[in-house]
Amino acid sequence: MKLAADKRFGQKSAEQLVVDPLSELKVVVDSMIRPGSVPFTFFAAGVEQRAVATRLESKPWVYVVAMPPASYTSVLAGATNGQNTGVIFAVALAALIAVWLGRSVMRADRAATGGDTD
Repeated sequence: MKLAADKRFGQKSAEQLVVDPLSELKVVVDSMIRPGSVPFTFFAAGVEQRAVATRLESKPWVYVVAMPPASYTSVLAGATNGQNTGVIFAVALAALIAVWLGRSVMRADRAATGGDTD
């Protein structure tokens, strides 16, 4: 309620603030004895969230960062598609170079043995 009295939530009074504690976060905060990070998982609106909580050294607060795994695993799926494209391109380029080198060696061989050149 001190935050409301300090007007850190705008013009709302302490009674107007809705405090909806996250039970998983309360367990993490209560278990944090010294500064450090604690990872945890919770569900918000039916979506899994992965979070990390860390106790701040200069203030008596806990800083929490949370995001759904889909927000960063979808990036990895996109990287796989790009990686596959790169591998296909590299194999095709290697095949073209092999054909070109093979033809060059055959021409040089024919020229050295007095054969007909292309």
